[in-house]
Amino acid sequence: MLLEFKLGGTFSMGRRDFQSTVADTLPRIIQENAKTGVGSIRFFKKDKKTAGKLYLRGGAIYAIELSTYTPNIVNRIATNEYISENAREQVLDKFKDNPADLSVINYVLTGQLFPEKPLLGYIKDYFLDAFDELYTWDAVNVEWRMNDEPSPLIPTVPNVSPEDLIEKTLLRRKFLEDSVAQEWNSAPKDMGELGFRRNYNLEDQDYSVSLILSIADGKWSISAAAKYLGMSRFNLKKLVFELWVDGVVDILHPSGLIITNRTPADIKNSSQKPSASMISKSPEAPNTEFAPTNVENSPIPESSPIEITVDATPEKESLPVQNQPPQFIPNSSLPAPAPVFTAPAPFVSSNPPVAPAPVGGGAAYTPNVDGNRSTRISQLAQQLRQELSDLDSAIATETTQRQSMDAAFSALQTERNAFVEQINSVDGRILLARQEMAEKEAEIKRLHEERDGITSLLK
Repeated sequence: MLLEFKLGGTFSMGRRDFQSTVADTLPRIIQENAKTGVGSIRFFKKDKKTAGKLYLRGGAIYAIELSTYTPNIVNRIATNEYISENAREQVLDKFKDNPADLSVINYVLTGQLFPEKPLLGYIKDYFLDAFDELYTWDAVNVEWRMNDEPSPLIPTVPNVSPEDLIEKTLLRRKFLEDSVAQEWNSAPKDMGELGFRRNYNLEDQDYSVSLILSIADGKWSISAAAKYLGMSRFNLKKLVFELWVDGVVDILHPSGLIITNRTPADIKNSSQKPSASMISKSPEAPNTEFAPTNVENSPIPESSPIEITVDATPEKESLPVQNQPPQFIPNSSLPAPAPVFTAPAPFVSSNPPVAPAPVGGGAAYTPNVDGNRSTRISQLAQQLRQELSDLDSAIATETTQRQSMDAAFSALQTERNAFVEQINSVDGRILLARQEMAEKEAEIKRLHEERDGITSLLK
């Protein structure tokens, strides 16, 4: 049974308004249709390719499917301290053509290649990331599909109430807007385009931190790093922010600004290597866990938050997937697990995504942690003046090159005109030759007709 949700609380078939937002319609359709029973809420946009599904049972959400979010879970499993070298090679060999293949979950669990607990944590992170994105959609059409359940390949999480999930999403958004965005001078939707560069290595660093720092060379954007490593988008932003707070990394803004949290003294003497245990954990960062919601007859008990099955996938409607950027499978030289975590070697890719490099070698921008905005403004002004000077020099250089190009262009234009004159002369001769050929053709035709007349008299 399919019911289409329409603004105003009514339902109709075949109507396509595309005026609703997910934030507005989700609570209402759950209240009016999904409080009991099993089914899915389908959201889709005008392009008919951007679509998402929330799966519910008894009013609780336990799975999500999003056409615009396909995390590289194979890479996340392979770049991990919990997997052995042999298991890593086995996983990469089987899934080398599709790092976002969700069937890797069943594969590593049934083959006992990867522990269940951290894997379930990754799935929860992906679930929250996907819902964060879905909750921002507007101009959508909404359908309630009764008795619709996810395919066995779609991972599930412990049942969570929509209210708790929305609250979690709003807390994560508030953290990015109120804490990170203010320091990085970037809107949350644009943070993925920021690059990041390591200032020095850490001692006794956490494994996830070591992964991030292994590619913190200024060539990767946050979004590209999350895609490559298969990490949660939100978690990667949070970890990079914590590293930035302690001056371990600087942020590279697409405008060319270098956003640092180091003092001038730290910049001059960047030899300090704090322990990873000293990296501050921002108190504003929301807890990414959520408590499971008990639902009667729920297929997702708390003790087993993910459905694992090896049955063949039944024929189901699959959500369209938009064009994805190039996908990167780590090679076999990934860091092996060790009792003491050390920084792994950077992953090598033939064509890695590149974050915009700072232009003009501008001076670093250091926020004033004491709230003195005047210092920040003066530093920004100084950096902008330096960039203007660099731009003036670049303009002068380009102008000189343009003048040389103008002279070369004039010479080519003169040469072209000479060729045009020759072509015009040849065209006249060609036209005369065609006329003469036509006259000869007419004469030949006349002679043939005269011959045919004589031949007919002889008969």
